[in-house]
Parts: sequence; structure tokens; C-alpha cells
Amino acid sequence: MKNLDGAWEPKGYIGPRVEISGNKLVRLWMNSPVLETKFSVVEKDGKTLLQLDNNELRYSGSASAYATVEECRVEGDAIVFTDFFPITGKSTEELYRTEKSRYGDVTIVENEYLRLLRGRWESDSAVLVFSGNKVKYGFGDDPDREETITVVKRNYDGAILIRCKDPAKKAIGPFENVTLFGEMIRAIIPIMDAPAPSTFTFIKKKKKGLFER
Repeated sequence: MKNLDGAWEPKGYIGPRVEISGNKLVRLWMNSPVLETKFSVVEKDGKTLLQLDNNELRYSGSASAYATVEECRVEGDAIVFTDFFPITGKSTEELYRTEKSRYGDVTIVENEYLRLLRGRWESDSAVLVFSGNKVKYGFGDDPDREETITVVKRNYDGAILIRCKDPAKKAIGPFENVTLFGEMIRAIIPIMDAPAPSTFTFIKKKKKGLFER
């Protein structure tokens, strides 16, 4: 039996993900765990099966499962899940090895950028205040909401993105695609039924010199 350790995702679309370490398996949907279980490998009817100690898929905080895993098998280079949904019936998912993290095809670069971000950044109507790995955000002079962040670099184009530490969160509060461009941060807020999202450009507020007023 080959080593299954690592991350597994489908080809061509995002959503499902599995992470395996030893005999522990974590299954995720949109980077939020829906199943964490131990498993054993068994050979049955010519199949290599992962026999899960727990087979119920449930969202965080939910009292009931939304589906169950009927079968999990290794097939060639894939791990194949057959799930049963009470309303729609059976569904099959093929996952393949991936080098992507939960944040996607990126490299974490927070050690290089958190210090640079430190301070107050302002747009015409919104404010971001960075301190360590925290950002406060809001639409007044004193932003009152806070999020823990990381900074990542997209491997395919080098873009520097400010992301929630929790990879299941797509946005920082209302702000999506929070991207650092040198001394400027750009972000968008999608608006329902609008032809284009609302765009925000943040500029870092410079500290006044010792003799400035």
C-alpha cells in the first residue's frame, strides 16, 4: 500500500479537499472541516478501501450530518469517495494529490510583510489598521471589528494577498481580494445586482515628523 499522506483535491474545480496524516483523515468543504476520523486500510473484493471509523459529514456546529460516506477507496492515482445524500442520493468524488495549501496555490509570506503593513491605511470611506497579525476594519474613524490575518503570495503571478488566518473565510469582513500593491492596498466589496463590485484603494497614513503639526 502506497503512502497516502498529504493533501488531495479534485481536478478542475474547488470545494472538496482531503488531508491525510498516518491513519488520520480530515475531509473539508470550502476549507472548513466536515469530517475528522481515523481509518484503516482493508483489501476487499479486489478493492483497496479506507475503512473510516466515522462516516458522517457535518458542518461545524451542526447537530446532524448532511451526508454519509458509503465507500472510500484507492483507485489508481485517486482517492474515490462515494457519498449518500438523503435528498439527492449517491454522489462520487475523485481526489488527486496536490501541493496546494488550504489557501490555494500560494506561499505564506507573512514574516516578510506583516511589519510592512503595520499602521493605519485609509480610503475615502473605509479604514484598515494593522498590528501584528491582526487587522481592525470599518467605515468610521475608529474601526471596531477585528480579524486575524496571514499574508500569501500567489505562485502563478506573484500577487500579494492579505487573507484571514482561517482559510475557510473568503473575505476580511466585507472586503474581498485584499491585495497589496507596493504602498497601496486594493479590495472589493461585491454588491448584489450591481454590474461591478465596489472598489476600495487604501493608502498608508504617514506618521508626522517630530516638528510637524
